[in-house]
Amino acid sequence: LSSNQAYSMIGKYVYIGDGTSSNLILGRVEGVYNEGGVSYLMVGGKTYGLSEVCAVVDGSSVATDDEVLKSAALIGKTVTATVQDSEGVESTIIGKVDRILVKDGVIYLVIDEQNVRLSDITEIAETAADTAEV
Repeated sequence: LSSNQAYSMIGKYVYIGDGTSSNLILGRVEGVYNEGGVSYLMVGGKTYGLSEVCAVVDGSSVATDDEVLKSAALIGKTVTATVQDSEGVESTIIGKVDRILVKDGVIYLVIDEQNVRLSDITEIAETAADTAEV
């Protein structure tokens, strides 16, 4: 049964770790191999035992590799976002994207140490380097 379970996870996103939220990683299962009758998953270039899988995530709710790569192109750009706080009050954030973060399958842009959902971005400004002629 574990071999069938492992092969059914290929292409799906899984949380791997020891069960504590601070130590969980999210990755796509790239392949499976068996050694000594034990199935191992290949995720992010590393190998994990099937017992290390904490959860399998529905692919429709997870950022795809392509979306993550496209989002990485925003690093260094100035963006504008409209965000809501926990009370529903809207505010505007303008700043340079320092890095991207994928948390619980959602892409966030990190702007001045604030995590802003990609879906909250309303404008992307081109920088001088983007428009310079070569």
